[in-house]
Parts: sequence; structure tokens; C-alpha cells
Amino acid sequence: MPSHPSPPAPQHPRTPARPDAESPARRPRGRRSWLVRFVDDNGWRAYAVPVLVVATVVWIGNVASGSTSHASRTPAAATRTHPITRTVPPSTPPPASAPRSVPPSGPVAASADRDQPTALPTGHSQRELQALPAGASYPLRGDGTFALVPGSTPVSGTGPLHRYRVSVERGLSIDAAGFAAAVAKTLGDRRGWVHGGAMSFQRVSTSPADFTITLTSSLTERSMCGYTLKVETSCFNGGRETVYVNVSRWIRGAVAFGGDIPLYRYYVVNHEVGHALGHHHMTCPKTGSPAPLMMEQTLGTTTGGRTCRPNAWPYVNGVFVTGPPAAGY
Repeated sequence: MPSHPSPPAPQHPRTPARPDAESPARRPRGRRSWLVRFVDDNGWRAYAVPVLVVATVVWIGNVASGSTSHASRTPAAATRTHPITRTVPPSTPPPASAPRSVPPSGPVAASADRDQPTALPTGHSQRELQALPAGASYPLRGDGTFALVPGSTPVSGTGPLHRYRVSVERGLSIDAAGFAAAVAKTLGDRRGWVHGGAMSFQRVSTSPADFTITLTSSLTERSMCGYTLKVETSCFNGGRETVYVNVSRWIRGAVAFGGDIPLYRYYVVNHEVGHALGHHHMTCPKTGSPAPLMMEQTLGTTTGGRTCRPNAWPYVNGVFVTGPPAAGY
């Protein structure tokens, strides 16, 4: 190894000078590693670069983590476009009601809930329509309370079951059991609504029912159905789920039926129950054809110059009888 001349001896002792902070001491350039050379050549920058790299990596990680955390905190409801709905069936059936007196709660204003005519059909004068056929006397007024007819019947028909009750206004002096039997016979007839297995009926008295059929006096019927036309009619009151059969028509019938009381009774029960099932009024389609059951035949069987034959059943010879929809009644 070559020798170097010895430095002159210092005149005064002193602390050896430290390398300058901004100019690191140079190392001999022998066999140095790349890292040593990098540090020697770049000074403080050699230390700053790794720090910056680490800081950058940490910052990027925080940003990504922060975005993910924010997304995870978004409530599920904020991304839901449709509410979740479901139908919950009742846990128990409605309580059965024992036979009881059912007083009306007062007059019922005319409304869309009642299927009652609001205009007279053409072909008859109001006086002709108001006149009841000659016959037995009937009570004009009852006492305003209703008694359910006790008992039940077997199911008539084979389709979806409709249960109904029968009641009679007190004070009418009418055979309540006879009225209930007539209703059951009508609804069980194969020409009626049970035709072809479309539906079935059963009268009940203590079990829940879909609707009630009640025989009522003329004055009470007016309070339940209205009296717009000043004509004795029957009706279905949807707000009460009740068919009100006017006793005056039950006893006397209607002009269009020519004194055939049994035929009219079939008609009025079938017609008003048809409203309970959701059917609306129709008109005569053609002169000489059977009137649609849902034509208001109590007021006549003529509309627009066309006169139909009175008919008490929805099906004639196995075919449902239909006609143009009624305008106004």
C-alpha cells in the first residue's frame, strides 16, 4: 500500500472537524456497494426518497380504506328502490256473531255504494211504475230493528263459497223462516249464480258471513237505500254489505211481471245478490229476448224502444244473458 506523508503537527489541540451536514464526507471509491454510492452521490436526498415512498404508500392506503369504509356505512335503505311489502293474514278469524237485533244507525245518504237506479227507463210513465200490482196488503213501517233468522243450510253449488245471513225487520208480521227458505231455494237453483260450478252459497246465522239479505218495510228501505225516484225498489247497500228487499215488492211484485209473484221473488233476490257479487245494471238488448237479470225489471223491461221478456235468472238455457250497460240506472 503506498505511504502518505504525515501531516504537520498542530500547534494547538482542536476538535476534528465534522463533515458538513449538506456535504457528507467522501468515502474512498474502492469497492463500494450501489447503496453506498447512491448515498454518497445524492446526500440528504438519498434519505428523503424512501421516506416519501413510504408516506405515499400509506396515504394511498388510507384513501382506499376511507372510501371503502364510507361505502360500508351507507344505509341499505338508501339503495333500495322499492319498499318491501307483504300481506299478513289475520291470526284468527272474525268472531262469530250470535243472532241479535240489528238496529239501523240512521238514514244512509245516496252513494256509489248502493246499486239503485237513478233514472227511470223509457217506455213507462212514473205513475205506471209507482203503481204496485193489486194484491195483499203489506206493512208500510216496521220497528227499525232486524232479527237474524236462526239456522243454516247445506252448501249449494260447487264453486267458491259465499256465506250469507238472512234477517227480517221486526214488526212486519212476515214468516221469517219462509223468507229464508225462499232465499235459499233461489240461490241454490242451477239457473242461478251457481250454474256450472261458478260459485256456491250457504246460509249461516252464527258464523261469519259475506253479506246479509234482509226483508224490510218500505219506509225503512228508503232510509237504507234512498228514495230518489219516489218508486218502491230494493237495493244492495255496499257500505253495510246488505241486500234490502222491499216488503211491498215481495208481496205485490212489479207491473212488468204481470202478477207472477214467485217469478218476481226469484228475480229480486238474484238481482240484488248480483250486485253483492259485483255486477251492475244492464239494459234490454233486443225486443223479445229475455231481459238480462241485471236489468232493473222492477221499473220495466223496455229501454230505447226495445222491450224484453221478464226474466228471473242470470242463465237461460245454460247461457248467461247480457245486454248493453245501463246509463243512469
